Amino acid sequence: MDTAYHHSIGMKTADMEIETIMKQLSGRQSVKKKWVAIPYQSASFSGLGVEKDVEVIHQPNTIAWAHRQWHGTDIYFISNQKDSLQKLKISFRIAGRQPSLWDAVTGEISHCSEWHQENGRTHLSLTLDANASVFVVFETGIKGAIANTTNPGHIRMLNTGWQVQFDTAFGGPPKPVVLDTLKSWTFFADAKIKYYSGTALYRNSFEWTEPAFKKNIWLSINEVANIATVKINGRDCGTLWTPPYRLDISDAVKPGINTIEIQVANTWANRLMGDNLLPEKDRITWTTAPFRLKDKPLLKAGILGNISLQW
Repeated sequence: MDTAYHHSIGMKTADMEIETIMKQLSGRQSVKKKWVAIPYQSASFSGLGVEKDVEVIHQPNTIAWAHRQWHGTDIYFISNQKDSLQKLKISFRIAGRQPSLWDAVTGEISHCSEWHQENGRTHLSLTLDANASVFVVFETGIKGAIANTTNPGHIRMLNTGWQVQFDTAFGGPPKPVVLDTLKSWTFFADAKIKYYSGTALYRNSFEWTEPAFKKNIWLSINEVANIATVKINGRDCGTLWTPPYRLDISDAVKPGINTIEIQVANTWANRLMGDNLLPEKDRITWTTAPFRLKDKPLLKAGILGNISLQW
């Protein structure tokens, strides 16, 4: 046994004690048990007979993941680390159980449509939106309601007729702005909107004349910058901050006219950049590092693209 690596972290006087312990451990080794001197420098534990717990086929280092067990159930948290949609093929060191997908935001449960087991591992195909996350749960039986993941049969666009009220305390215009195109606030000529940072309230209404049913009615938004809370008829339906920007509004929709309110908030970056162009006496914000803002592009803000009802 090479003794060069067996040193104590603290005082050198403890080196002899470390050597004694290492010799005792070495003498107790068996075929089933091993000790490994640190630092461990191999790229994997395959030399120790341990396979990778999670492996992304042909796309390494594109996800973050964690694995825990709870009452006989194996739970894997999978997170897309890219700012774009990813179609992944993932192999898990587990077999003999059926996987299901649990939405990390809503908790909805859905079946895995493409998966198989081979050589003691489970392989599944997974599509994750930009920066999205999901729990892959392995258990003997799927509990809870399975979400309907089929494409919507009907779509109604809600792109026109929006009134947006900005907060004057944060430099917004005093009157509501009527929008027939949903675009970033930074595309407006009015500096009160272009450089606005804070919360703005989008208001609209729609008529519901479809047969009465209370499931699988969704509100879908192309993009939100940066976070939005949706209310239908005054009822809070949830908050959106990550793709896909989609909420189940089934329980809030009623026959006839329905009101919709969306509170959208962005970061302080645009206001800081706008204030940097003004005399100090006219600024709303104050920062110790204005030099960091020079020549920076404005960040997208508000609701962008389309808003639709889907059922």
